[in-house]
Amino acid sequence: LASDGTYLYVSGQTTGKVWKINPSDMSKVAESASYGNEIGALAFDGTYLYAGGSGSGTVWKINPSNMSKVAESATYGGTILALAFDGTYLYVGGGGSGKVWKINPSNMSKVAESDYYGQEIRALAFDGTYLYAGGLTETVWKINPSNMSKVAESVNYGDYIRALVSDSTYLYTGGDTGSVWQMLCTVYKKEV
Repeated sequence: LASDGTYLYVSGQTTGKVWKINPSDMSKVAESASYGNEIGALAFDGTYLYAGGSGSGTVWKINPSNMSKVAESATYGGTILALAFDGTYLYVGGGGSGKVWKINPSNMSKVAESDYYGQEIRALAFDGTYLYAGGLTETVWKINPSNMSKVAESVNYGDYIRALVSDSTYLYTGGDTGSVWQMLCTVYKKEV
């Protein structure tokens, strides 16, 4: 699910397409071409929409005005399950490589990648300074986006992490434990 402030964008398992939805009446306004398989993640950068999933394992750059594919990234090496945008770069996480890719959205090229997270990455968030990655290792990595190095790692959440969001002060973590953790973005129990 993503929003551009006017429309909602929805994707999933069944159609392999991104639907543009008018939130006032929840009607479908337009749809993208078929991605070819399940779409697992969406992000909006203020101009373009990005979609990634299984099958091709690439990120599509979509023009939301006509829902056409403008460009496509190289193959991530597995299923894409998480996308985040920091105002300049797009970040990609998922299964297969177990790394976070930093992508230049102007040409969809990979600029850098993080170390191996240890498992599938299910969630990414940006707090204005740092990038956070969570998934099947049950911990959250704090990543410096300038060099993609791991700065810190959280204590164990107790189960798979499936959602991360930041309000610039706190990082919120949700997943299979059924609880939501609130962590200060500046404090971690386990420093690297």
